[in-house]
Amino acid sequence: MGLEVVGVDMYPPAWVATSAQVQVFAQVPPVLESEAYEQALVDLCRTHEVRVILPLTDFEVDFLSSRASRFESLGVRVATSKPDAVRMMRDKLAVHDCFQDSGLMVIPTYRRERYLKDCNFFPCVAKRVDGRSSEGMFILEDPVELELPKLKDERYIFQPFLQGSVLVADILKTDTEKPIFVMRRELTRTKSGAGIAVQILQENDVLVRSIARLSDSLSFVGCINVEFLCLSTGELMLMDVNPRFSAGVAFSALAGYNFVRNHMAYFLGQTVHSLGPIKYGEIFTRKYIEVTVRS
Repeated sequence: MGLEVVGVDMYPPAWVATSAQVQVFAQVPPVLESEAYEQALVDLCRTHEVRVILPLTDFEVDFLSSRASRFESLGVRVATSKPDAVRMMRDKLAVHDCFQDSGLMVIPTYRRERYLKDCNFFPCVAKRVDGRSSEGMFILEDPVELELPKLKDERYIFQPFLQGSVLVADILKTDTEKPIFVMRRELTRTKSGAGIAVQILQENDVLVRSIARLSDSLSFVGCINVEFLCLSTGELMLMDVNPRFSAGVAFSALAGYNFVRNHMAYFLGQTVHSLGPIKYGEIFTRKYIEVTVRS
């Protein structure tokens, strides 16, 4: 795209393999040190005439979307949806409530005190209402386990543990065009939910209808990713909505559509490409390699 990239990380460049792939690299405080982190980004924006900030992780999206007005005052866009939309998508109970009457199937979701009364299905899944990458998630085999002190935290929600394959959709929406999406089935994945081997799925009526209902109900812009559980019957149940790039967004690029490039184009006011030929049915996998980063 002809853009200079200023890459930041909480670790020094020798610890970050991709630090060698950006034009400028800066070590900044972790996002949880919010004031120092924000000031470091403000200083970088001023020094390097940054036009767009592209958050990649949940912590960054949550914080930077809430501070978008500060950066806009500097002439810098934060490439996320509006703060209210981000908060809603990050709240698993709010997502359930939004879609339970929409015609899009969603995994039943309850607070602890209602789970036994309204569902009472075991095993069940206990997870944080704003959880990230399966952190703090438990599989409970017996109702007695609901009495564990750590699960009495108000931030926990409970869902029946359902069997099925995981489908992930990268979705891009602009202000005017219908949403663009590429869906993949995760054949193998890490415990934190990142796909290792995936297969690109052909569009069909079920997928198109599900994405349309979801996009109509959520006021997002740019790229997000959505996880579905595909049951043995072929029905889709909405699992999670993430207001950021998926960990496997590169798979969609390999399949034929570059969501990162088009997300950036949207926030830069440039042309967003329409969906072209996609390698439906193709299987992609990923690997890790060892490198030394030269300073």
